[in-house]
Amino acid sequence: MKKIAVLGIDCQLGFMELQALVSELLGPLANHPEAVLVKERLMKMLGLALPVPGSHEDMLRFATLIKRLKKMIWKIVMTLDSHHVNQIFHPAFWRDAMGNMPGAFTMITADDIRSGKWVPRNASMELPEFKNQPYKNLREYAIWYAEQLAKAGRYILMVWPEHTLIGTCGHALHPAIAEATQEWERENFTTTKFEVKGDHWATENYGVFEAEVPLPWAPGTQMRTSSIKLVGEAEMILCGGEALSHCYMASVDQCAIKLGEEHLSKFYLLTDCTSPVPQSPGSPDFPKISKEWLKAKEKQGMHVTTSVEVMKMLGV
Repeated sequence: MKKIAVLGIDCQLGFMELQALVSELLGPLANHPEAVLVKERLMKMLGLALPVPGSHEDMLRFATLIKRLKKMIWKIVMTLDSHHVNQIFHPAFWRDAMGNMPGAFTMITADDIRSGKWVPRNASMELPEFKNQPYKNLREYAIWYAEQLAKAGRYILMVWPEHTLIGTCGHALHPAIAEATQEWERENFTTTKFEVKGDHWATENYGVFEAEVPLPWAPGTQMRTSSIKLVGEAEMILCGGEALSHCYMASVDQCAIKLGEEHLSKFYLLTDCTSPVPQSPGSPDFPKISKEWLKAKEKQGMHVTTSVEVMKMLGV
């Protein structure tokens, strides 16, 4: 029997589509005339602020895979995107010349910050962490940060809707995933390993193992290898979660690079258990980038497949 690890990337309520999830919660009441008001209240309560189209169905399929494999799964690692209101990629961090916050999906470059189009709130604030760094205050740091993203060929800094805020319902696992992992724990007398990521205000953290810009004064933003070593011991690494275009891609790449080429054939990228962020006005074509990335991973030796095919292959 193969040693199987499951890597679940940000399988959280904050990325789920409201309509699909609420319809399932409400059942036949979803079509009631007053259901709109209920849906609005549920949206606020559940923190469904960054819905990825198809994500709800992705999680149902991923949960089915976990349940069907049962004792065949050796380890499960689940990542938790974990944010605060005031972070560099959230609206509350920024202001324009009139004191307005940016809208969701606004992209901010170093030139935008230099020109004053967008500046950090309290731009002149100096922090102890900035001592002996090439920046003295928040404005200088933000310019430096945006430049580092460009130099590394990363996505341009994007302002996201507040999502997966720590302590809110949006931070929790999708109910089907929670049920599947808990069932696996009870049956196998073991525990799911949770990896918290993205809780530092000063950087984005798409990949679970390292921030987009690792900071010397913030150890939590630097490469963490314990979970990489753990899944690396498996013969199969089954990967699902959201969103394909961002956290999924970055986490898989970080894990694969750290493990080395000899481990690439262990990765099974489950395309029916992940979906990309849709393109927004002026943004990169995230779905296209995702497709190209999957093709590149397949050429490198990873398995681009589906949960259905994996279950067939394993005879479950």
